[in-house]
Amino acid sequence: MRAYARACMSFDIDAHGLVLDFAMEPGPDVKRFPAAGFRLPDGVLDGLPDNAPLVLAMNDMLFGMCQDEKTWRTSCECSARFWEGLVRHVLKNPAARKYAPVLEGMSAAMAPALRGMPFPDPAGWTALALAFGPRREPYIVEDGVSSAARRDDAADARLLDAIAAAVEKQWPGRGLARAYAGRLTVDYAAVLDVAAAEAGVKGADRELAKAKQRLGAILGSTTGELAVLPQVGTAHSLFLGPAGFHRPVPQKPTGEARLAAALPETVSDRPSCLFLLSFYALACEYVLPAAVDFLPKGDQDLCRTIVQSLPKAELGSSIAGAYWARADGSHRFLLRVTAEELKNYGAVYNVISAALLANRKDDD
Repeated sequence: MRAYARACMSFDIDAHGLVLDFAMEPGPDVKRFPAAGFRLPDGVLDGLPDNAPLVLAMNDMLFGMCQDEKTWRTSCECSARFWEGLVRHVLKNPAARKYAPVLEGMSAAMAPALRGMPFPDPAGWTALALAFGPRREPYIVEDGVSSAARRDDAADARLLDAIAAAVEKQWPGRGLARAYAGRLTVDYAAVLDVAAAEAGVKGADRELAKAKQRLGAILGSTTGELAVLPQVGTAHSLFLGPAGFHRPVPQKPTGEARLAAALPETVSDRPSCLFLLSFYALACEYVLPAAVDFLPKGDQDLCRTIVQSLPKAELGSSIAGAYWARADGSHRFLLRVTAEELKNYGAVYNVISAALLANRKDDD
């Protein structure tokens, strides 16, 4: 901070909502960020799922949080050594030695993968989204473009193969994890069975069946999949979600329109990093309906009534942020809670108050 000539912060309420604006101007001794001056291209959000409640897009150097390749290599080496040392430390515990096959196998897979991670591309960008399918099944997608092909598809496939092999060596024949063609599938039902067996739980078949059913209802399937898709030129993509789920293609892209409504400052001045979080939509339309079933039975009816009474999220409601790493070494961070997002919270208060009042009358 001492290297910067000036820093200022403001908090305001404008026509778009609550705004926090923070900026720093460089001094003569500031070391400029390698990706200074990078601007996200137009349309980076339009390829993501429509109305995803959480999206993030940023320059790859910001994603890696590293100033230069030497520091990056040192960081990767430290991470690999930490993983190897952690496994050695865990295996000193006699009770953990029976898990040596999976722990050592994971270490042998992860350490070289960490050491071989490519240096982030100063001219590349990555966009991530947490979205939900038609049955509220969650999934994560990643899209990105680099200035040149950065990923090693064969190395990615070898890593997933090694992880699945380590799990299979520890629990042969249980089918917990399988890898093929750059994809890793995990059978959550088998994981629950193995966890119960390892914990010595007996006579809990009914509880296990109920847990599997709930897990499948929440995640959309009892089998999850991580797919590192082959690069297409300089474009890369990743999917994490229910096995067999087909990522929908946006029919009428909404990402850039949502960004322009929440942060009109980004229309003419593209940032280096941005995010959009529709917190109300995420909590009230996806998380809370799934969480009700896990509450004590005496509270489920009231909470379900509250959740079902909550209105849909206001159009344009979000918590949005943007960051600019300027070519002159200056920085700016802008955060806005839109007026529509604030209206949602007022509606929540009214619904909860009415439900609690009605519940009290019933008790009387």
